[in-house]
Amino acid sequence: MRKSKTLLAISAAFVLASAVPALAGISSLEWIQKWQQLEKRQKAEADPQAAASVHVGVRVVKVNVAEQKLTISHGAVKKIGMPAMTMTFPTSETTHLKMLKKGDHVTIHVVNDGGVVKIVGFKMRH
Repeated sequence: MRKSKTLLAISAAFVLASAVPALAGISSLEWIQKWQQLEKRQKAEADPQAAASVHVGVRVVKVNVAEQKLTISHGAVKKIGMPAMTMTFPTSETTHLKMLKKGDHVTIHVVNDGGVVKIVGFKMRH
């Protein structure tokens, strides 16, 4: 009896999944993409800090130790929808900031700290 209920539930889910894209007037591929976007959004809402945190490979353009700022250049960051650009960020990682120089390639850890994007860590790439 339990097996038949499971099979019935699976069959109903398959029928529903097949019908939803047609009812919405979109292709199955578009429906799957929208579903994946919804899942990503739900995960981001469940853990906003994880969604606001990313590691990015960058090139150092300028180091300002006195103001604790780092100017970097990077390619597009698809995870957070950021295009390629050059930007200056405040950094809370000052211990190693003095070791960086123009042209260095590093991986930075960036977080959204209350609406301010901040570098909270970096490591040299060899």
